[in-house]
Amino acid sequence: MGIIHPSIPPAVSPNFLNLEDSPQTMFELHPKICTMCFRILAPIIIFCCITFQVYTVSTTSFFIIHKGDSVFQIARNLKSEGYIKSRFTFVTPLLFTGKYKRLQAGRYALSKDMTNKEMVSLFEEGTTAPVRIDIIPGMTINDISKLLSKGGLSQSEEFLKLALPGSAESPTKFTQKFLANRPQGAGLEGYLYPDSYLVESTETAEGIVNRLLNSFDIHVMQSTSTPPLPKNRSMYEIVTMASILEKEVRTFEDKKKVAGILWKRLEVGMPLQVDSTAMYFLQKNKTELIVAPGDMTYNTYDRVGLPWGPISNPSIENIYAAMRPVESDYWYFLSSRDGTTIYSRTLGEHLINKAKFVD
Repeated sequence: MGIIHPSIPPAVSPNFLNLEDSPQTMFELHPKICTMCFRILAPIIIFCCITFQVYTVSTTSFFIIHKGDSVFQIARNLKSEGYIKSRFTFVTPLLFTGKYKRLQAGRYALSKDMTNKEMVSLFEEGTTAPVRIDIIPGMTINDISKLLSKGGLSQSEEFLKLALPGSAESPTKFTQKFLANRPQGAGLEGYLYPDSYLVESTETAEGIVNRLLNSFDIHVMQSTSTPPLPKNRSMYEIVTMASILEKEVRTFEDKKKVAGILWKRLEVGMPLQVDSTAMYFLQKNKTELIVAPGDMTYNTYDRVGLPWGPISNPSIENIYAAMRPVESDYWYFLSSRDGTTIYSRTLGEHLINKAKFVD
């Protein structure tokens, strides 16, 4: 039996297989096939062209003018980031017209195809983009102020004045009920709720602080998940303990167990003996900003009781742990080199564990 070869359809000429020998174009040979392919490919090509145009022409990025930046520094930064080709052509008109005096600090949304005139117009009007501030649990007032400054926001200095201890304006400007039981002269550390916030350059420092405090009110004080406040503890004590737990241990189970140890120490008049409170006080620039009255210091090795106030802005998890401690027969704890929490019942056992897991 011979091999049966598939026949070539009549519509397909043998010359189609060897176009070099044929003077005819493919369209002339198969107009219907080409028309169909064009109809399929044309929308795809058009879509790709439009998409490419959108992403190359309209892409925006953020440019920050820091408070105190000179027009020469602004031009230098614009040039290094690719927004302008010449510092000279950017600066010269501003110097001649005096507009350089009207450029405002802030975070601006710019695109690489903008003209110098368009950028200067934004800088003059202060048409800034909102700055996203991500406050991570455990951050301090100083840390938050640095975030504001890094985002090009000029409210950072005023934020410090309002939030740190000793502010004369704080008691009158911030009247949330949960602040009522704080000691006189206490700051707002511990109550600035960790979360992500969009901050406008036009928003006042007072407005920013109020937003953080109101967030604490919503997530902690008004939340149905929050346990009832223990009868023998104030909210200030709970937040202070939670701020210590934030710095001392990692897991929620450990936080509850360590909370039980620390509350138990307070009840029997034993010093807390935690490093995190002293470290908070000794941080760079802290010694001049925080002055504890009398002997109410942050050294929990030499004195009995809680430190003068919270040492960070804790997560809701740490607040829950401080409210619902787990009782145990342990009196000591430490964090090993890999972060595991090691518990001890006696000082001798604790010293052995320290030599084994830390030293």
